[in-house]
Amino acid sequence: IVTSRVARRFLKNGNSEMIHLGAALSFRSKEANNENSKRTVASNGVTSMFGNPMLNAELDRVTTEWKGALEFLYTNSSFLFQGEYFLNRFNRQGRLEDFSFHGGYVQGSYLIKGKKGFSYDSKHAIVGWPISEQAVEMVARLNFTDFSTYIAESGGGRELDISLGINYYINQYFGVKWNCSYVYTGKLRSSFYKRNLFITQLRCQYIF
Repeated sequence: IVTSRVARRFLKNGNSEMIHLGAALSFRSKEANNENSKRTVASNGVTSMFGNPMLNAELDRVTTEWKGALEFLYTNSSFLFQGEYFLNRFNRQGRLEDFSFHGGYVQGSYLIKGKKGFSYDSKHAIVGWPISEQAVEMVARLNFTDFSTYIAESGGGRELDISLGINYYINQYFGVKWNCSYVYTGKLRSSFYKRNLFITQLRCQYIF
């Protein structure tokens, strides 16, 4: 198994603006996947509360696996925009059809209160919470995952969701997050998800 990730950060206007560009690649060899290995690939979409994944692929006789991703991030004192695209491929033994799937998201947020920008973990190259305590953040996100090449009667298809939310960061350790999501399920081959969904969630998050 070989995995690597590279990221480059650019600072502008006295460090008040930042651009982050990144890429990742992973390879899993045939030796890591024995001849009769079975793999399950699943996506719960915007919530795991239902217990049934929106997308699910059961694969056997997997030989090698490739994963790749591209990422982008921009922040300033009050605005954040980020996005990611990924592509996975499973090669299978014999005449079994190989399986590839892809997806991604774009997300933007604006600080209504606490306009001092966002923290950034240089070691792991990821963005964190707003720097200010008691910051209030509005968030919009679009996400898609595509299993269309999975040819089974159920489990495949394509999921698309749009979310709007507001986050309140009490301090650097504790935050309260509320969001509403509209999930388009018309492209899913699922016996559980028959109609488009409107989901609202309230979460408390603690960092330790």
